[in-house]
Amino acid sequence: RPAVIEAGFLVFLADKLAKGDRPVTIDERFGAFLAYGGSQSDLEFVRRRLMLAKFLEAHYGQRLGKSVGEVALTPINHSLEHLAYVLLGRQVG
Repeated sequence: RPAVIEAGFLVFLADKLAKGDRPVTIDERFGAFLAYGGSQSDLEFVRRRLMLAKFLEAHYGQRLGKSVGEVALTPINHSLEHLAYVLLGRQVG
Protein backbone atom coordinates (compact mmCIF):
# COMPACT_ATOMS: atom_id res chain seq x y z
CA ARG A 1 0.00 0.00 0.00
CA PRO A 2 1.37 3.43 -0.82
CA ALA A 3 2.79 5.32 2.16
CA VAL A 4 0.50 8.32 1.53
CA ILE A 5 -2.60 6.14 1.86
CA GLU A 6 -1.24 4.45 4.98
CA ALA A 7 -0.36 7.82 6.49
CA GLY A 8 -3.95 8.92 5.83
CA PHE A 9 -5.23 5.87 7.71
CA LEU A 10 -2.91 6.67 10.62
CA VAL A 11 -4.11 10.26 10.82
CA PHE A 12 -7.74 9.06 10.68
CA LEU A 13 -7.09 6.57 13.50
CA ALA A 14 -5.15 9.07 15.61
CA ASP A 15 -8.03 11.52 15.30
CA LYS A 16 -10.47 8.89 16.52
CA LEU A 17 -8.28 8.10 19.56
CA ALA A 18 -8.44 11.67 20.87
CA LYS A 19 -11.15 14.07 21.93
CA GLY A 20 -9.77 17.56 22.24
CA ASP A 21 -6.46 17.16 24.03
CA ARG A 22 -7.20 13.90 25.85
CA PRO A 23 -6.96 10.29 24.72
CA VAL A 24 -10.20 8.32 24.40
CA THR A 25 -11.29 4.93 23.15
CA ILE A 26 -12.93 4.62 19.77
CA ASP A 27 -16.22 3.77 21.47
CA GLU A 28 -16.01 6.94 23.58
CA ARG A 29 -15.22 9.02 20.51
CA PHE A 30 -18.18 7.71 18.54
CA GLY A 31 -20.59 7.31 21.46
CA ALA A 32 -21.77 10.91 21.38
CA PHE A 33 -22.41 10.76 17.64
CA LEU A 34 -24.45 7.58 17.94
CA ALA A 35 -26.35 8.83 21.00
CA TYR A 36 -27.20 12.09 19.23
CA GLY A 37 -29.13 10.21 16.60
CA GLY A 38 -29.92 12.02 13.40
CA SER A 39 -31.11 10.79 10.07
CA GLN A 40 -30.66 7.21 8.95
CA SER A 41 -28.01 8.29 6.43
CA ASP A 42 -26.11 10.24 9.11
CA LEU A 43 -26.12 7.24 11.45
CA GLU A 44 -24.99 4.93 8.66
CA PHE A 45 -22.11 7.30 7.85
CA VAL A 46 -21.02 7.33 11.51
CA ARG A 47 -21.31 3.53 11.75
CA ARG A 48 -19.13 3.05 8.66
CA ARG A 49 -16.46 5.33 10.10
CA LEU A 50 -16.69 3.52 13.45
CA MET A 51 -16.17 0.17 11.69
CA LEU A 52 -13.18 1.56 9.78
CA ALA A 53 -11.62 2.96 12.97
CA LYS A 54 -12.04 -0.39 14.77
CA PHE A 55 -10.62 -2.27 11.77
CA LEU A 56 -7.58 0.01 11.66
CA GLU A 57 -7.09 -0.24 15.42
CA ALA A 58 -7.09 -4.06 15.17
CA HIS A 59 -4.89 -4.07 12.05
CA TYR A 60 -2.21 -1.84 13.54
CA GLY A 61 -2.52 -3.53 16.93
CA GLN A 62 -1.74 -6.84 15.26
CA ARG A 63 1.29 -5.32 13.53
CA LEU A 64 2.50 -3.89 16.85
CA GLY A 65 1.77 -6.96 18.93
CA LYS A 66 -0.12 -4.76 21.42
CA SER A 67 -2.97 -2.29 21.38
CA VAL A 68 -2.53 0.98 19.54
CA GLY A 69 -3.92 2.81 22.58
CA GLU A 70 -1.29 1.21 24.81
CA VAL A 71 1.51 2.34 22.49
CA ALA A 72 0.07 5.83 22.10
CA LEU A 73 -0.23 6.31 25.86
CA THR A 74 3.27 5.12 26.76
CA PRO A 75 4.99 8.31 28.03
CA ILE A 76 7.87 8.10 25.54
CA ASN A 77 5.42 7.74 22.65
CA HIS A 78 3.35 10.87 23.12
CA SER A 79 3.98 12.15 19.63
CA LEU A 80 1.89 11.19 16.65
CA GLU A 81 5.10 11.19 14.62
CA HIS A 82 6.62 8.50 16.86
CA LEU A 83 3.50 6.34 16.70
CA ALA A 84 3.40 6.68 12.90
CA TYR A 85 7.03 5.57 12.63
CA VAL A 86 6.33 2.55 14.84
CA LEU A 87 3.22 1.57 12.87
CA LEU A 88 5.02 1.96 9.57
CA GLY A 89 7.87 -0.23 10.88
CA ARG A 90 10.50 2.48 10.62
CA GLN A 91 13.12 3.77 13.01
CA VAL A 92 12.40 7.15 14.56
CA GLY A 93 14.75 9.56 12.81
